[in-house]
Amino acid sequence: MENNERYPFPERIIPDADPNPRSTETAGFCLICAFGENARNGFYTVIVQNDDCDYVYPTVFGRELSVQEIHFFWKDAATMADFFPEWVRQFIAYSYAMNSNPLPAIRNRFPEFDFVFWEEVIDRPDAPLPKEGATILVDRQGNMASQPDEPQPVYEVEADDPEGMPSLAIQ
Repeated sequence: MENNERYPFPERIIPDADPNPRSTETAGFCLICAFGENARNGFYTVIVQNDDCDYVYPTVFGRELSVQEIHFFWKDAATMADFFPEWVRQFIAYSYAMNSNPLPAIRNRFPEFDFVFWEEVIDRPDAPLPKEGATILVDRQGNMASQPDEPQPVYEVEADDPEGMPSLAIQ
């Protein structure tokens, strides 16, 4: 499977502890995932049999990759847009437009993240995929952004500061 420049995810063979494995599992990414509507995203493994038999389907879908595996194989190359397909943003926006809460369904579909509603999220599809357990902020328009791992510092502004900028930040 070829990858274009937008998705720099070369396939990786997953090592097997058996010295003579019966099959080879390969991790990869497919923008248009051909494995059906149940695929959450394009990160997957395929399994190829290591014998001399002829199969009708020599390569079969293995499983979806976990967030930890994605980070292991491709470091920070995976982005929010790669892991959360456009249908996720559309589902969130449509649900809120219909006065329905999409968060329970999204949390069920992606249990490795904590989804929280936030007003006016700045959409960051090209931000690196956060680690498992991170908080993902969503808004009514379907925008998504990961909350920073470190708490943001709180600045106190002096009453006589004309610009409203903290000249002495208290952290």
